Amino acid sequence: MAEINEESYEDLKQFMDAFTEWSVFKDKEHKIVYANELYISNFGFASLADAVGKRDSQLPCPVKELAEVIQLQQDSVMSSRKAVKKLDIYLLSENKWQANLVTLEPVIDNEHQLLGTLTHGLDIASEPIVQASAILGKMMIGGKGLRRVGEHNYVVDNYFYDVELNREESLVLFLTVHGKRAERIARMLRMSTGEVEDILEVLQEKFLVENKGELIDEAIALGYMHKLPDALFTEQFSLVLDKHFELARSAIAA
Repeated sequence: MAEINEESYEDLKQFMDAFTEWSVFKDKEHKIVYANELYISNFGFASLADAVGKRDSQLPCPVKELAEVIQLQQDSVMSSRKAVKKLDIYLLSENKWQANLVTLEPVIDNEHQLLGTLTHGLDIASEPIVQASAILGKMMIGGKGLRRVGEHNYVVDNYFYDVELNREESLVLFLTVHGKRAERIARMLRMSTGEVEDILEVLQEKFLVENKGELIDEAIALGYMHKLPDALFTEQFSLVLDKHFELARSAIAA
């Protein structure tokens, strides 16, 4: 079994510590070799020393329930030596749900020896992502809320408002912004169409708009297209986005 040398280990550490997303390097036996601070805190470890040597089945958070699926994904990546993208919904430490766009890739040294896997994930509901969504949303509706400060530079005025929404309101808004009609939302949420329409009226009042079209525009401009309601998260899963990744796909479906 190839082992990572000290120089390569230090290079990998520096590379991972520069990430703005959580990251973890595991050896070929699926044991943690190194993880950055964001991974350590998100997944419930007290320190790096606490994490080293642990497998996914030993995580101090509910993500351990996905250990078998994650291990099969790692095995497939090491076998193919090709990286994949995943969409993972995790219940992290302190019962915090998080939707992650994850990259899983093999770690190979200069002598082409396989050392393990590197996994790094971006919280797609994090502030920078929501802010980027807000900027794009404002551009989509004519630049409302954007101030030009140069030929190609803009400042976002109040890019995100935390409008107080209850569980049903947040779900109806999210589904409406993503193009679902009241009848479809009612079926999805097991409500009546009238109940959904009543909630839409309440949302229009809260967002200070006069109709559904203006509600959608305002919600997009304020970043709500990528503000994922906690109520969406009822089950953890790990979905590989590469259609050719059949082993992981079948493992997820099992």
